[in-house]
Amino acid sequence: MIEEVTRSWALVLERGVEPDQHLFEELGAESVKVLELLDVMSERFGVFLTVEQLYENPTPRAVAILVEQSV
Repeated sequence: MIEEVTRSWALVLERGVEPDQHLFEELGAESVKVLELLDVMSERFGVFLTVEQLYENPTPRAVAILVEQSV
């Protein structure tokens, strides 16, 4: 799951991403990217995350844990 979520972040950010890389600030700099990531998470994993959840879990690894808990 971690690899899949990390690939999703990389797709949205259009660059390489590491699982433990703190990326919310980069997403937050452009709110469209936050919404895009939320859409990707919903489409790929069938989970509906909030902006607050991304803020509280700012790495792909942390988001993967949320996704696993939600499925």
